[in-house]
Amino acid sequence: MRKTYQHVFEKHGDNYSWFFLAHPTTFAVIENLKYLLFTKDASQPFYLGHIATSGDLKYVTMKGGTVLSMEALKRLNSFLNKTKKCAEQRAFWELSADMQLAVCLKYVGVLAENAEDSEGRAIFNTKPIAHLIRETMSNNRQPVVEGCCSDMAVTFSGLTPQKMTVMMYGVYRLRAFGHYFNDTLIFLPPNGSEND
Repeated sequence: MRKTYQHVFEKHGDNYSWFFLAHPTTFAVIENLKYLLFTKDASQPFYLGHIATSGDLKYVTMKGGTVLSMEALKRLNSFLNKTKKCAEQRAFWELSADMQLAVCLKYVGVLAENAEDSEGRAIFNTKPIAHLIRETMSNNRQPVVEGCCSDMAVTFSGLTPQKMTVMMYGVYRLRAFGHYFNDTLIFLPPNGSEND
């Protein structure tokens, strides 16, 4: 873990404001991620995604993807270069990678932030979309009008390559005949912005 974060910071730290981590089985809608980050400040120390808890530790689970701000990565890199405190304790290495990251980030004042839409729905999903749809339908006997997931979802996890192909088609190609999209989002950063 340590060498990966140090490598990313040393090779790419000056070029980007945000760092996105995800499993190979995670499908990401990058346009929605850009929209989410548009109002955020990368110079603030935080990381976001889907929050999980273990005892007193709140952490962002890697399963749904994780976004680190530039300041979070700077603090993490500084900490990893100056001390081996995270690695000294044997129990630390028994934690999952996302919990190891959370412990180190918490030590340098970087806290986890849960990413939700305006309706309180998760936008970093730790399950495949089919599973989320089944859960919604089994929990609601009335017809599901609002849907299972946020319209601004960023990730869905646990997908095979074939299911990712279906997601690509559904997200980027499929259009209903006669429907014109008036809600198209255009990403034009403000003048002088480092956000794009």
